[in-house]
Amino acid sequence: MRRSSRLRNSFMEKATKRRKPGKPKKPCGISFSVDITKVFPAWTANPPRDGVTITRVEERPLAQPDLTILDEARNLVTGSRQSDYGTPFENYRNVAAMWSVIAKVSLTPEQCCLMMAALKICRELNKSKRDNLVDGAGYFYMIDLIRQERAKKV
Repeated sequence: MRRSSRLRNSFMEKATKRRKPGKPKKPCGISFSVDITKVFPAWTANPPRDGVTITRVEERPLAQPDLTILDEARNLVTGSRQSDYGTPFENYRNVAAMWSVIAKVSLTPEQCCLMMAALKICRELNKSKRDNLVDGAGYFYMIDLIRQERAKKV
């Protein structure tokens, strides 16, 4: 048997050995279980015989050349994402609250959208992709929707 075959077989034996049930290698003090399909509804868990693999289910085609970038952004913001995450005001109010704690400064939902748009601009500068433009336009559109919703509440 060749040395590379022996090494591969030795590695496979070690990789397939299972620990004794109920004895974790190093307890961390935290235990939880998550149904991945509840956390990420767009993903499905396909359990094969030897474990679980996660497959990403794409919700939208990579490019919709029949739509303008602005139309595609509007469809994404007002379509399934809004039903999944709530209105842009609700969603980015929560994002602003979380980011404010992390950054130790007070942020508004509009500022969070601007920061996300800035991220897309930086990505576009690195490598031009339609997705960057669509998402960037979507973040600017969400700022407008947030302002409209805030004006209704006043």
